[in-house]
Amino acid sequence: MNNPHRTIFRKKKAVIFSVACLPFALSVAGMASAHAQLPPIQWSRVADTSQAVELYNQGVDKLDSGDYKGAIALFSETIRLNPKDVDAYYNRAYAHSLLGNYPEAIADYTAAIRLKPDFGDAYGNRAYANYLAGNYKQAIADCTSAIRINPKNTDAYIYRGNAHDEVGDHEAALENYDQALIIDPKNSKAYYNRALTHNRMGAKEKAVADYTQAIDIEPQFADAYYNRGITRIELGNKKEALADLRKAADIFLSQGRTKNNQQALEAIKQFGS
Repeated sequence: MNNPHRTIFRKKKAVIFSVACLPFALSVAGMASAHAQLPPIQWSRVADTSQAVELYNQGVDKLDSGDYKGAIALFSETIRLNPKDVDAYYNRAYAHSLLGNYPEAIADYTAAIRLKPDFGDAYGNRAYANYLAGNYKQAIADCTSAIRINPKNTDAYIYRGNAHDEVGDHEAALENYDQALIIDPKNSKAYYNRALTHNRMGAKEKAVADYTQAIDIEPQFADAYYNRGITRIELGNKKEALADLRKAADIFLSQGRTKNNQQALEAIKQFGS
């Protein structure tokens, strides 16, 4: 990820969003709606006498503490004092996304891109916001721009694959996941999302193979265990399926994901009888 140059200092900006996983919950009848997990955030602070910089750094402190509304207010004041502060737009967009304010996030990422046309991370994060807002075609376009800036951007290929999948272009989705795996053969999220696409296409055995690859790379990948279990139910492999669901339930519990843990337990009860 790029660290932008500023007139007063060199400053670390908000991290790019992690890859969006496609639906967690599969059912025998079909797929549930998509969701994505957000990444941890790490920030740096820099001392300076400039009022704009001080406000900017206070905004970073607010982000670090989880006060996203407070961060937005401080970045807004920074932008008022310095309308060309790319980082302030980018970080305000990030805070908006964390609050689910996707139109506002998209507008701020757009402002950052207007000021810095080669801002690959802003394209990537805008793609994420567009994806979550249901703007799949715009997400595809943003990913294409991110890839043009950095052809080895595996996240952008996976985002683009997810968006293609949502509009029903499953073959294009597979091509993007394949490209991500050419760049990074150990990318568990690429295998996971490709498995979900295989499921949508009815290719259950291929889906199981990709879930297995994801688990081999990331042994605590609870979503992959859960979805592999559901897929194995559909294939009639009840014993292996229940083992996957139990493993998923245990990992969800250890991760504090109580709703997902309950969902896995309910699936065990449903299919174990």
